[in-house]
Amino acid sequence: MKIFSVSFLLFGLQVAYCMPARGDDADDDIETTTTSPISNYMDRQCGEDLSNLWLDVVVVVDTSKGMTNQGLTKVAANIASVFSMGTRIGTQAGEPRTTRVALVTYNQNAKINAGLDVYQSLDDLYDDIFTVLHAVSSTDESYLAKGIAAAEDLLHIAKQNVTRSHYKQVVIVYASSYKGTGDLNPLPVADRLKTADVSIITVAFNQDNDGALLEDLALVGSPNFNFANTDSNPVGEIQGALLQANCFCPNGWTQYRTSYAYVDSYRFGVCIAPTVIPAVWRAAKLSCRNQWKNAYLLNEYDINKHNYVLDVIQNTTAFTTPYQYHIGLSYSKGAWYWEQPDGQPLKQLQHWTNWNPGYPISDSSLTVVTNLQLTSEMATAALVLPIHRLDDNPMTTPDPAMGYVDRECGTNLTNLWLDVVVVVDNSHGMTKSGLTQVASNIVTVFGESRIGVQDDEPPQELEWSPTVTELLSATDESYLAKGLAAAEQFLQDGAATAKRAQYKQVVLVYASSYKGAGDLDPLPVADRLKTSGVAIVTLAFSQHNEGPLLKGLRSIGSPNYNYANTDSHPVQELQGALVQINCFCPDGWTQYRSSYSYVDSYRFGVCMAATVIDASWRAAQFSCRSQYTNAYLINEYDLNKHNYILDFLQNITEFKKPYTYHLGLSYSKGTWNWEQPAGKPQKQLQQWSYWNPGYPKSDSTLTAVTNFENQGEESSGWQNVNVNKESQFYLCEVAACDTENFCEPVDN
Repeated sequence: MKIFSVSFLLFGLQVAYCMPARGDDADDDIETTTTSPISNYMDRQCGEDLSNLWLDVVVVVDTSKGMTNQGLTKVAANIASVFSMGTRIGTQAGEPRTTRVALVTYNQNAKINAGLDVYQSLDDLYDDIFTVLHAVSSTDESYLAKGIAAAEDLLHIAKQNVTRSHYKQVVIVYASSYKGTGDLNPLPVADRLKTADVSIITVAFNQDNDGALLEDLALVGSPNFNFANTDSNPVGEIQGALLQANCFCPNGWTQYRTSYAYVDSYRFGVCIAPTVIPAVWRAAKLSCRNQWKNAYLLNEYDINKHNYVLDVIQNTTAFTTPYQYHIGLSYSKGAWYWEQPDGQPLKQLQHWTNWNPGYPISDSSLTVVTNLQLTSEMATAALVLPIHRLDDNPMTTPDPAMGYVDRECGTNLTNLWLDVVVVVDNSHGMTKSGLTQVASNIVTVFGESRIGVQDDEPPQELEWSPTVTELLSATDESYLAKGLAAAEQFLQDGAATAKRAQYKQVVLVYASSYKGAGDLDPLPVADRLKTSGVAIVTLAFSQHNEGPLLKGLRSIGSPNYNYANTDSHPVQELQGALVQINCFCPDGWTQYRSSYSYVDSYRFGVCMAATVIDASWRAAQFSCRSQYTNAYLINEYDLNKHNYILDFLQNITEFKKPYTYHLGLSYSKGTWNWEQPAGKPQKQLQQWSYWNPGYPKSDSTLTAVTNFENQGEESSGWQNVNVNKESQFYLCEVAACDTENFCEPVDN
């Protein structure tokens, strides 16, 4: 487990696309040397430097009589020429960009003449190739199935070499004939190899210009990798095929090509990966940089790339219409620029653009770009956003005095005040990609927050500094109990800070598995935390949509605070949970909610407290104002609030039937008005009222209201009374502590 301790918080939204430079002869984990991507305004091409080729290649040569001695010598020369453009043969310490070459010959049977570790230089290759391929065998039989089966065995063994398990594998076939049925049919073996992502290059060594041989070998080879010795430049064709085979994407990434529908269309040297956990633009930018070396937010240089991206997201389940995703375009120093790999200058926007109508908006706060599909049409286009927000409209909370309703909890995420410990599962089950998405999610959730402890400071930007490699553990073990116990210790230490004693505490858990029994059972620790008033929010980070994980975490988390990365809006869910947690009552006060009997029902942003010492209405009014800053006599805007109050006081021992209590309703200047916090105008009585029969009485001395339960009945209602003469218990009301109402410690 990794622990991140955070104080304060905020929000953002969207889905990101990342692009790394593609794995090829010019791109590896040690060093990247490519043709400068800023030399022109187009997507990167696949590398063409044959000296940096890094592959495992098995050359399979037909040595039957049909090849002829002269033909076999030409094949040897062709093989040697293919690898003579500076390609490093064998393995070399400190240089991963090497190509291993094995040699298999076949006729009636197959023979492995050299395994993948035999040739350690181009000289080794030359010496052996021309020695082995100097004379054909004495048989006319030629069974390609046996030759490529031997190649399959060699490549299977090669995959056991962990240092080269990610190297692409290639079989080059030189054949003079195509024979075989049943067990000797080469197609099943060839299909098995291609299904295992092995590229097969075929060279029809045709002595008689027989077109049927080329057609038959095309069934064996990979698409576009089928050539003939009669071609004008077979060496160049084979080298081009090797470069194409050496141009591929990491697992989980999709290679950009000219046509999404045609999988064998021309491929570019860039890869695309969707991240389907929403993030603000800035978090998406950092997430992309962490997902792979030199990765960056996607660019769209032209309409073809834009349409290709749309095809990708339409085939990604988590994306739904209207399609929306961040792109790597941002505004700086008077111009729009595309993101590029680390260390390379940004590319200025040129030529083609795809702005939505009315965009870009000239606003210094709207400096980044998101692609948004207009709901009325299938087309999508770009619009500008703030770097930390989903849209260009700031969040606003309606003034509770504007409507005739009880105050809602504050929703200004900028003003969140909490102590949060983020607990992240960093076992192998989370995966490097998953951990990067978690990092992006965390940064987005707290995107505009004031992080840490500040004295009248503006919001501080939250940076994500640890790399995924530093965070990902080498173990499959994942014990949530240990992560929660560490969080518990953090919070206990934090509680000792008197200046934050009234702050609510939260544990935010990201987990990919649920394990543990006995001392490693997370439930006792979780129950201990929740009993002490700590809210636990869980996010099941499931790579395979496992229902049991979400079910297990639900027993850990606080009610209604359990989510999954597969939810459509996990960021909003987490932010909503934090806002709800940051909406609470001072000690001794009870929060009004939609149902008294259901403690996890919707909570309003007001609190109530009963005073069980009789007082006149006027004295009760002053008492409430003195009990807490901005407190006032309680109001009853609707029947639900009235019934909630009755349920509340029925559970207070001092209240006896018939239930009677003062309300914050009084008569002034011709209308009945509700009490409000100090400095706010009273609200005039509207709509619903609950007068007892015969009330209100028209009497200038009866200007205050008390709730009386009717004798012998279960119902209760309002009666107007004298402000100084009628003594009853009373209830006070105050705004909840939330993002719009910071509550000082009780001692203050």
